[in-house]
Amino acid sequence: MKKLFILLLFFSIISSVYCQEEDTVPFYNSCSEFLLAPPCTMDIGLNGYINPAVLAHANNFDTLFVLKAQNPLFTEVNEWGLFFALPGLGFGTLNTRISNDVWITKSRISSGFGSNILSIGFGYEWRSASEETVELDNLLTYGILSRPLSFLSFGLSGYKNLSQYGHEIVLEMGIRPFNSDILTLYSDYALLNTDEWDDILSGTASVGFAARIPSIKGLFLSGRFFPKNMNLSFGLKVSAGYMSGAYQTHLDNSFNFNNYTMSVRSGAREPNPLEQFEKKRYYLHIDLNGYLDYQSQSLFNRTITLLNIIKNIREAETDPTIGGILINTSGFYADREKIWEIRQALSHFKSTGKKVIVYIDYANIDLYFLASIADRIVCDPLGIIQLEGYLIGMSYYKNMLEKTGIGFEELRLYEYKSANESFSRTGMSEAQKKQIEEYLDDLYNYTQKSICEARSLTDTEYDRIINRISRFTPEEALKHRIIDAIEDFGNITEQIKQLEEKNMQLIPPDSLRSRNRPYNTEWGSRRKIAVIYALGICAMDTGITARYLKDDIAAAKDNPFIIAVVLRVDSPGGDALASDVIARAIRECRKVKPVIISQGFVAGSGGYWLSVPGDVIVAGPQTITGSIGVAGGWLYDNGIKDKLGITTDFIKKGKFADLGFGFSIPFINMGLPDRNLNKEERDMLEKYMTSVYDKFKDLVAEGRGMSNEEVEKIAQGRIWSGLKAKENGLIDEIGGLADAIEIAKQKAGIPAREQIDIIEYPEINPFSVYNSIFTSIGLGMTSRQYSMPYYFLDLLKYRIEKNGIALPIIDINALDLLRPYFDAYGKKAK
Repeated sequence: MKKLFILLLFFSIISSVYCQEEDTVPFYNSCSEFLLAPPCTMDIGLNGYINPAVLAHANNFDTLFVLKAQNPLFTEVNEWGLFFALPGLGFGTLNTRISNDVWITKSRISSGFGSNILSIGFGYEWRSASEETVELDNLLTYGILSRPLSFLSFGLSGYKNLSQYGHEIVLEMGIRPFNSDILTLYSDYALLNTDEWDDILSGTASVGFAARIPSIKGLFLSGRFFPKNMNLSFGLKVSAGYMSGAYQTHLDNSFNFNNYTMSVRSGAREPNPLEQFEKKRYYLHIDLNGYLDYQSQSLFNRTITLLNIIKNIREAETDPTIGGILINTSGFYADREKIWEIRQALSHFKSTGKKVIVYIDYANIDLYFLASIADRIVCDPLGIIQLEGYLIGMSYYKNMLEKTGIGFEELRLYEYKSANESFSRTGMSEAQKKQIEEYLDDLYNYTQKSICEARSLTDTEYDRIINRISRFTPEEALKHRIIDAIEDFGNITEQIKQLEEKNMQLIPPDSLRSRNRPYNTEWGSRRKIAVIYALGICAMDTGITARYLKDDIAAAKDNPFIIAVVLRVDSPGGDALASDVIARAIRECRKVKPVIISQGFVAGSGGYWLSVPGDVIVAGPQTITGSIGVAGGWLYDNGIKDKLGITTDFIKKGKFADLGFGFSIPFINMGLPDRNLNKEERDMLEKYMTSVYDKFKDLVAEGRGMSNEEVEKIAQGRIWSGLKAKENGLIDEIGGLADAIEIAKQKAGIPAREQIDIIEYPEINPFSVYNSIFTSIGLGMTSRQYSMPYYFLDLLKYRIEKNGIALPIIDINALDLLRPYFDAYGKKAK
């Protein structure tokens, strides 16, 4: 981009120096009479007709009609034009009277692209006339627009006659003293046929201002002065939303009115004085069909994401035309923590006095927890509501392994570290029962309190619903005040009408007012916060993909436009090395900018390890976190080799060389050691586990400001709910991803009302949608898949791969505990 800028500037200067024609009519000053301010400072010029680089800032379709006359009533028009713009593309036609019956039509197509910091554009003009004897020339235009700071803008545009040597160059500059469009000061300078230095000095310059009346949106005043000929112009622009009009008068050096211009714009909605009187007439329709993910997996994927849903809700809060939100939960699937975050956003939305309606068809207790925040819950006539409470159950494979001929030696040094129980026991240990029961108590009590407050139920009524009825038809749910109405979704607007006592139109998120501005009025680049996702099992090349994730953190650290980092952790742990690689990257990043940790549904063990170095740790009330401890185990042949008729043989050099040597089970590509550990080898592995555990505790003690003794009391592999983790100091705040972003803003010194941009890592791979196809024929690209073991063979393979390794991991076989997590990442990798 820098090279292109230099190339264009060089082309402009060289072309101007070698201009030879002296009678070329100036282009810029004539066209700019239609504008309140130069293209670099206000709106998007004549929709890119003057400086095509401004088309990079067009957001929606826009039209502009302009007139010029020598009398205020425009009874005799000398010039008129019609201009169209789309994002990056513009077309315009300007018609100029050169005599009573002769008009010249100048048609131009233009294109612009780039960023708010730097954009460029090109255009081509062809001409026609109402009289064939008129000599016509074509024109090449180009432009550069740079808005490096919130108060500074530069523009450069050039107009090159392709038939003659005529060439005009225009330089523009704008300044916003108050960092907003309340006041813009500008100057511009047009150079024509500059073959002599005196000609450069004699170019046409102007200075002026454009001011927005602070108390009235969409009302602008302007003034402009031309020192060379002592001319003045004054203008007024008034916006009515989807349309706006501007009017200017132009005075000569004797203060006589010499011409008048006016323009009418239509297209996307501009801020306007009528906004304060607008009534709420829309309901935002948010369709949650599908799995709620963190990122779309490709540019062509329309996956619903957590940040987008929360953004939709927050933008609807401030839109005066939005009276409420309709949430359609049919086919919706998400883990409990994400559901809680959406519910919190809806609760905040309701605090503004607006309404929420939630439609359900099949709802379990998690989905009903979300729906309960609504002012009105509407159930499909054939829907089912199952308020079954909560259960965490696990499968145990000890007997199956013994019958199969696979042995397992559990290395358990810490009371609550139950990650290997599924292979070593036939049921839960007492420690496992205790920690799960306490987690379920926290979950049940929090849900009960939230639903009872929202639905005006007593604790007794709630317990009766859960323990005596549980499963509701729509009619039964209505009778027990579980829902408010029964309605087919096709007639949902009737429910809105009943609640609001008037008709309200449904609109999608893309129709929100904030997304339908005609052009970008901001200068400079917004400050940015990086949201980096650490999802899946802790591993170097799968799951969180630590080998690449550390590079993402380093990139965010080194990016001068990123002022803070939020790391979203949704991981049950895994490899201590992978966790510590990320922890080191966070410590390095913290030296430069704040790092806030946002914990998702699961951020335990290794997931907690990599969280500890953050400045602030934020978790939801239902987050599973903590589990400070390590698990170890050893799988080996206990007869399966004989059953399969497999034999092995080896020659070794070194006492422990055969540790881990074994055979490969046919068809499933899985190896198994020939023998169990001996006492000496077990002692070595337990010593290694103790060493990793001590490092884990030291990390927590340093990061959380605790003593090792205090850490030990809440460690031993014990899981905690987010609520209890807040009480015992493992986290700092109860909140979601949006809350973590707000904390990051505070830590970075950004005012709460300042708008920021979110940069998400990892970056989307636009080809990932095709990757599985290419992989099947051997051409697949390396992709970062958030996968983890799910089915038994996957789990067994993972355990064999990590044989004898101290793993900071929670029990990933707790399927009911982690089912949303597994479905999100395990199935995606299948």
